[in-house]
Amino acid sequence: MIFGLALAALVWLLAPSVAWFDSGELAASAAILGVPHPTGFPLFHLGTHPLILVPIAPLGMRMHGAGMLAAVAACGLWWRQLNPGALRGVPWLGALLLPLLAPSVALHVRAAEIYPWVWLHAALIIAAVSHLHGNRLISALWALGGLGVLIHVESAGLSALSALAVTAWRMRAGEPVARGVLLGCVVALLAGLGLGYLPLAAARNPALSWGDVRSFDALWAHLTAASIRQAFAHRMGAGVGQASAMLLAQLWRDLGPLMLAAIPGAALLLKHQRVTGVATLAICVTDALYAVLLNPMGLRDGQVGLICEIGVGLLGWHALVAGSSHLIRRHAYPNKRYVLVTGALLAVLGLRTAALWQAAPNDDLRAAAVLADDLFADTPPGSLLMASGDQRASSCIWQQAAVGARPDSPCIPIVFTRAPRMANQLPKPHFSEAAALLRLARTTKDRAAALGAWLRPSLQSGPVFWERGHGFEDAQVGDHLIAGYPWDRIWVGAPDAAHSAGLKQALQSAQRACERTGAGSCKVGTPTAAMLGAWSTVWGAWLLRRRSPDADDFLERAVQWAPESAPALNNLAVLRMNQRRPGEALELCKRALQSQPDYRRAHRTAARAALRANHPPEALDHARIWVSGRKRTKAWLMNLVDEAVAAKNQTLADQLSGLASADE
Repeated sequence: MIFGLALAALVWLLAPSVAWFDSGELAASAAILGVPHPTGFPLFHLGTHPLILVPIAPLGMRMHGAGMLAAVAACGLWWRQLNPGALRGVPWLGALLLPLLAPSVALHVRAAEIYPWVWLHAALIIAAVSHLHGNRLISALWALGGLGVLIHVESAGLSALSALAVTAWRMRAGEPVARGVLLGCVVALLAGLGLGYLPLAAARNPALSWGDVRSFDALWAHLTAASIRQAFAHRMGAGVGQASAMLLAQLWRDLGPLMLAAIPGAALLLKHQRVTGVATLAICVTDALYAVLLNPMGLRDGQVGLICEIGVGLLGWHALVAGSSHLIRRHAYPNKRYVLVTGALLAVLGLRTAALWQAAPNDDLRAAAVLADDLFADTPPGSLLMASGDQRASSCIWQQAAVGARPDSPCIPIVFTRAPRMANQLPKPHFSEAAALLRLARTTKDRAAALGAWLRPSLQSGPVFWERGHGFEDAQVGDHLIAGYPWDRIWVGAPDAAHSAGLKQALQSAQRACERTGAGSCKVGTPTAAMLGAWSTVWGAWLLRRRSPDADDFLERAVQWAPESAPALNNLAVLRMNQRRPGEALELCKRALQSQPDYRRAHRTAARAALRANHPPEALDHARIWVSGRKRTKAWLMNLVDEAVAAKNQTLADQLSGLASADE
């Protein structure tokens, strides 16, 4: 009953459709048995795919359900080793739920991810060490190594280290280990045959396939995540001190005082169940070292250090349960005391739930799901949709590969253009030419030129839309889209009244979609509001360039949804300039530069606004910053000189002319 109650609570927290990070891609790949991004995750696919046959709930929610079951099983199995006597009531419910309510952990339980399978594998290692002995233990650990290869690279590493450590320990004690190692390796090899899923799936030519992995070289590159390491090489590293601080900050943010309670919890475990205690601490420390030394980039994304976090959470809960039991035994009126202690434990669970709601409320999760499902709602037939950022790209993959939405509108996850290897995954046959060009590119400049050469013909044949993600995601993409990429034409479409009216209707639809998902989801500061703000900024700029009266509505809404967005503030400042309100424009530019000091375009707008607002020194300062380090600014400066002359400010005109001369 308690297990069912825990599942019911987590079902209520699940995303109703795909939502964040890789959930759309992984759910789509599991649904159609495709080949996902490295390292492949065969067990996730084979364990999740059967849920498409379950005739309840939306398909996306069913795909998330497999991870939820794995996560609950992981916590239950691990808790059984820590405290086998507390398998009922509130202690059991807390053990099943409390670690999964930590925001960083919940992130990967509420939407399809492979990490719950990693946690379950770690719990199996601890269960094996706690209950098996001799050759049985050695065989089990080596067999789990083969299983780990099918789950994740960290799972394979954890089980391999555990098997080697236990084998060496048994050998040092003079015990025979050959039979256990041999049997375990045979089972591991049999489990490793599951890697055949990847070439077999690729041979089916599914709608979602990260390349042809039927050759040994391609399969090895996929299993070692060569494309990911190449694409994110500049973000992989971090100093040990910085990474350690990030991990500790994550643990404290997610667990709070429970992190401190883990210390007495570990001491109690080592005193009464030494083997289980050593195994738990070893797993937690190994996971922490993996996060700090090998994959600090995962700490930035909240994807690593989670085994350690679950272990610390369970140890803290173990201390609370043990202390509560001691309190009940030592004092009179046990029934009354039991009620008080149960209430205290439930209060701890309530506080953790409140922390999760604050970090990722259900309303915001539903809003993200609605917007993912409506990805193509405002895309004209036959147009090319470019989805930036992991979340939007993931939604794009889900819609076309799993749902089969809008086959008339090619959708490209633009994150795949970050590196030549990733370009192999561009949807075919539409982007084969782009992939070929990108494979030949060696620098970001070459890559931008290749993308531009590929995109221009598409711009001639129909509209191309950029479905923006969050600011951080767009900045990642923008790093690779430098001069040579035709951004000035990417919003090309029919500049007529019907198209403008369609955009205005889309803006109203976005507002309604946001509001339908629940109160608070459109509140400033939420991811949904930031996403709508970015969307309104893009289309407001498109309408502004065409001098459409609807631009005002879009740009004001953009600043309302994203008041700290420098592009939104700058675009509204340009509109205010066109409306002959330079004072307001200058204040908007100052807000933009305060929010993002390196947003140089705001200096360009501010220079003209300051001149028209009769603030010559500010105009000169902003002009200097805009032209510093830039080329081909003479024409812009000479236009500003003409405005200064018209304003009868010859001194400023001469100073600006000097800047123009220096630019030659």
